[in-house]
Amino acid sequence: MGTAPAVDVLVRNEDRRLEVSVAGPMTIYTVCTIADRIPEVPEGSALALDLSGVTRLDTAGAWLVATLGSGLDTRHARLDILGTAPEMEATLDSVTRAMPKVEDSAPARRSRSAARGPALRAQGRS
Repeated sequence: MGTAPAVDVLVRNEDRRLEVSVAGPMTIYTVCTIADRIPEVPEGSALALDLSGVTRLDTAGAWLVATLGSGLDTRHARLDILGTAPEMEATLDSVTRAMPKVEDSAPARRSRSAARGPALRAQGRS
């Protein structure tokens, strides 16, 4: 197995505005590392997310940005996205449009097979 790509996340706190700069790939391989390094944004404040150092953005990276934005909306905080290239903006827009809106979300139905999943997995253990 190879190692995960290197990604740098720089965090600065400036008077009710958290500034986060990401450098390197923002992909399926790095989103967990990036998410873990972004501190909680206080209610009513702002997060400035600088993506000018991002070398690659896939749908997982765009999902992280969109999720940050929707999470901050519910906390009355603001997300400012800075330094995006046109191809990044297209990916961000596409993923953001595809995400369910809070008012569109209905409780998920569980199928019978999904409900039996834990029991089936437990059968193989001794």
